[in-house]
Amino acid sequence: MTSPSLKTIADAAGVSKTTASFVLNGKGDQHKINKATQERVLKIASELNYRPSFLSQVFNSGKTKTIGLVAPNLNHAFTHELVQLISEKLDPLEYRLLPAFSKGNEEEEKRIIDDFRERYTEAIIAIHPVNADNYMNASSNRTPAIVVGHKTHSELSTVLLDLNEGTKLLIQHHIQRHRKAIGFIDIENSSTPEVAEAYQSNYLERFGISAQYNYNATCFGDVVKALEQLQEKKVNAILFASPQLALQTMRHKMERKINLSNDIEISSVGWMPELELAQPKISGFKFDKAEIAEIVGQFITSNFVNLESKRVVPILC
Repeated sequence: MTSPSLKTIADAAGVSKTTASFVLNGKGDQHKINKATQERVLKIASELNYRPSFLSQVFNSGKTKTIGLVAPNLNHAFTHELVQLISEKLDPLEYRLLPAFSKGNEEEEKRIIDDFRERYTEAIIAIHPVNADNYMNASSNRTPAIVVGHKTHSELSTVLLDLNEGTKLLIQHHIQRHRKAIGFIDIENSSTPEVAEAYQSNYLERFGISAQYNYNATCFGDVVKALEQLQEKKVNAILFASPQLALQTMRHKMERKINLSNDIEISSVGWMPELELAQPKISGFKFDKAEIAEIVGQFITSNFVNLESKRVVPILC
């Protein structure tokens, strides 16, 4: 059933289209339209199931009630769940998310931001941005942004997911369990530089470790070689730079494609639900997505006022 036109409502109420428009847009008192007329127009609009068009609402209010969201992709469990929680926060505020995915490409990220500005989105939420400076440029052009990620920008509203603190938490976990020889395996493009830096500062430098326990692989074949070398060096724990890398390794172990001793504890920087099924158990950490969604909601309800950087504490899994 199509919504009746504004003219239909006006004719049925015996008023002009202008008067009907003022009433239906909540401006009846402002234009001194008497209460009886306002009630009559609203009653008829309700009976005829009138719904104002989106474009007319934008024209009258100057607001699109649309928030752009940029993420690398929606396949990552963290992003998928966070988008759902943010949507739930925005629903009572009558805001809608317009998601777009950069695939980790900076040029695509810039194109998406430009597109959001052309569509007059009222703000942008960026999850793990390729370059936070892109959102500074958007903010300077009157499109406020909030960034959820591992790096902060001092002039942006930021939800900081502290990888350094999470990595430190895992290293402490291993040491408390008397696993003091901790190897580290990264693979190009699978994580962020902060992970290797966190391992360097929280383990190698802090404990004066001179042995070659850290490996940066270019492909999974190099990971297999790194595992062999770490076992030869008698490590009793291995920290993987990403949950995806840890999961891939454990799948190869279960399929007996690689040899990895059950005596070696495994942990990953980050978490994904699939790791819960791994045997032996894998340790990791995650961030409270409900807390992140709450902070984003505060940004929206505060009318996009720049928030002081909020730090979300990692939780050991």
